[in-house]
Amino acid sequence: MKKNLLKILLFSLVLFVAIGLTYGETVLAETTTIRILRPGTQQQAQSFLEPAVEEFQDLNPDIIVAPQYMGWFSWIETYRTLFDAGDQPDIILWWDRNLREEGVAEHLVPLDDYVSQETLDRIPERLREHSQIDGKTMIIPSSTSSLLFMWRKDVFEEAGLDPDTPPATWDEVFEYAEQIQENTNVYPIGVTAAADETLVDLVSSIYFSMSGEQWLDEEYRPQFNNEAGLEALTVFQSLKEFAQPGAVTQSRGDVRAPFRDGHIAINFTDGAWFFPMLEERHGSDLGPIGVSKYPEGLAGPYSLAGLDGWVIANEANAEAAGEFLDFITSPEQQYRHTVEYGVAPMYDEELEMEGLQEEHWRIAKEARDDWSVQRLGTDHPAPTAAYDVAIDIFQRLWEEDITPQEALDLLEEGINSLNEDLGLY
Repeated sequence: MKKNLLKILLFSLVLFVAIGLTYGETVLAETTTIRILRPGTQQQAQSFLEPAVEEFQDLNPDIIVAPQYMGWFSWIETYRTLFDAGDQPDIILWWDRNLREEGVAEHLVPLDDYVSQETLDRIPERLREHSQIDGKTMIIPSSTSSLLFMWRKDVFEEAGLDPDTPPATWDEVFEYAEQIQENTNVYPIGVTAAADETLVDLVSSIYFSMSGEQWLDEEYRPQFNNEAGLEALTVFQSLKEFAQPGAVTQSRGDVRAPFRDGHIAINFTDGAWFFPMLEERHGSDLGPIGVSKYPEGLAGPYSLAGLDGWVIANEANAEAAGEFLDFITSPEQQYRHTVEYGVAPMYDEELEMEGLQEEHWRIAKEARDDWSVQRLGTDHPAPTAAYDVAIDIFQRLWEEDITPQEALDLLEEGINSLNEDLGLY
């Protein structure tokens, strides 16, 4: 009897220890914490990220996702310092033009080994080449849009123009602007000429419609000092006659409210990012706002398109980060991102979903799908420095301190000098 009792007690002890060890292993199971940054307003980022993070962590309790919040301009000012210190987030919504940037590129992790083939296959074919470097996928597109042509139908009608027919060419843009100036009290055209990247985006869009080519060739050499470049810069400088006062200090956000409220008739400095603000004021069909692709230049109706997407910036946590990228780039989460931020729909099926069924969303996607050229400095090892060269020259051009041809000569000289300093040739 005593022996049996001893066996029972011994068995119970072994079972208790086994359960305890198992429980301990569960409690002490290793977790990985990854930091994610989606630059922009904190309210918007929280609205998008927090439900996604909660759902992901329910499915993946071994991965803790820690969102970080920072506005775009704060991020632009600090990201180099963070990368230099090795303190950058694990996942970042990044720019295509900065994929080769010195001090950053060495931290970016090729994604092919860390995200699923399903995720890679979902990248739209048109965007695939812009997502890769040397055949390796470096970025998963998430926030893409082209600049679009938007106009106030009510102002067109007041000016004696057809409210449903936008100008088809740049010559017609100036004809329409002159008629608006003569027959209304509205500023004909909203222009972003402030000393930031929105200035380069605007000039680039005009240039792309004239040339259909990149500013720089595959060896980063200037290829813009030609007829198309001269025509583009002439068009840009000629906008001043019809622009709102103070354009030289105004960026994209400064033009939005005056256009939305009917104080500016034409806005081609913005894209689908503007749609949520317009829909909030004018309804889902945008009411008095018309939307079309860019006016046709010498090359066609092309404009700049930006590709922002998710990158992994820390190889130590790349496996966990890859799992989160599979989740955050799924069609369901991408749809939430499109609606929250106002970007061109990534997939055709999004156009059938609630909130994206109006015509302007389809136009935004078509304009983005036409995209074949990128921003000034794309794939350049110092894209921000290339932008800085251009910003100074384009502002001088806007202020009529220099002629379009002088601006082309100075821009060519500035890019060549930058490239020589970098040892590119």
